[in-house]
Amino acid sequence: MLKAFAPPAQTIGATPPPPSQQPYPAQPYPYAQPYPYPYPGQPGWGAQPPGGWSGYAITSLVLGVFGIACCLWVGAIAFGISALRTIPQRNERGRWMAVTGLVLGCLWGVGVITGATVAALHRAEEDRASTSGLPAPAWSRSAAPGTPGTVSVDNVHAGDCFTRPKNLDRATELAVVPCSAAHYGEVFATTRIVAGGDYPGEQKVADEAEKLCTASREQYTMDILAVPDDVDVYYYYPQKSGWTLADDRGVVCLYTSSHGDRTGSLRRDAGNLTAEQIAYLKAVRPFNTAEDSVPDLDEPADDPAAFRAWAGRLAEAADAEASALAAGTWGSGAAKPVADLTAAVRAEGVHLRAAAGSSDPDVIERELVAARLGAVSAKAMAARSALGLATRSDSDGPEAPGTAPGAAAAPVGYRG
Repeated sequence: MLKAFAPPAQTIGATPPPPSQQPYPAQPYPYAQPYPYPYPGQPGWGAQPPGGWSGYAITSLVLGVFGIACCLWVGAIAFGISALRTIPQRNERGRWMAVTGLVLGCLWGVGVITGATVAALHRAEEDRASTSGLPAPAWSRSAAPGTPGTVSVDNVHAGDCFTRPKNLDRATELAVVPCSAAHYGEVFATTRIVAGGDYPGEQKVADEAEKLCTASREQYTMDILAVPDDVDVYYYYPQKSGWTLADDRGVVCLYTSSHGDRTGSLRRDAGNLTAEQIAYLKAVRPFNTAEDSVPDLDEPADDPAAFRAWAGRLAEAADAEASALAAGTWGSGAAKPVADLTAAVRAEGVHLRAAAGSSDPDVIERELVAARLGAVSAKAMAARSALGLATRSDSDGPEAPGTAPGAAAAPVGYRG
């Protein structure tokens, strides 16, 4: 049997008890205080109060201030970047310190790298003194050649004599003195490699510099016998750094003394040679050039074709020499010695042409020896003496092939 249920009458529509009889005090719930931060979805949601100072930022600033010491600028940059990344994540302070440290680190870095680059280039310029040219063209000096004083290597002139530097290989300056005073070396040319484009390589540049100095030497000292045996040729040529950064193509050619200082200039050109002397030196130059092309072999049997070709070059040069000597105008003192030399050169040419026309190594060797026995060298020294040019005895000249067992092949008619 179902039983009906009805709530107590006093709970239906009943009036609440007066405040004095309420079960809890009439005060707001303690967590009903206004929330101090925005609710989700409201502007500023997620904002937190700023925390402490960033250790990265402080470190970056300190390292940035002392960045030059032990490359601390590297740490300033690293900690500065780290601070700028972590400050927002950790809600820390010190952004301005991080930025300042980062900027200081970058400034120190630029300064250090620039200084190191300049120092490296300076060292390269010094190193280049041994096998390199110059940091600037070698013709920019305003003072006249021979003006005494300390002169940078890139500003010397042909004709400058100088005392011995501490280290010629690394010298950047030379102490120029009059050539009449005791000196160690003499500049005989300042020239320039005309090749453009990229650096072709040190060996190619050195070879080109040597060619330029050889040609310049023949112009500065036309009478090559005036150069003593103890004088060496030295030259500076450009390396890659100067070639690329400063468009440096300069070459400086020097005479240096291997046995103590010497006095007097080695210049022998139109400035201090007579017309007769110049005419003689020009007449014998083709043969001297042909002599230099001697095969690098011991005897004609090693390569008959090479010696036959060399003999042909010598024959052509001898003919040209005889013609030039015969056409010259010589003073009374030099006329006979030059005429004797001309006759000897023509006789020498007969043997040289015979050597050039044979393929038999024995014939080539015999004719080269016969050319030698014509005593052209002795007659050349007599003509040089009459003209007032430097002389050397015939024994100073190179030997011809076949003059002694195992003798190296060499030019035949030594003119000097």
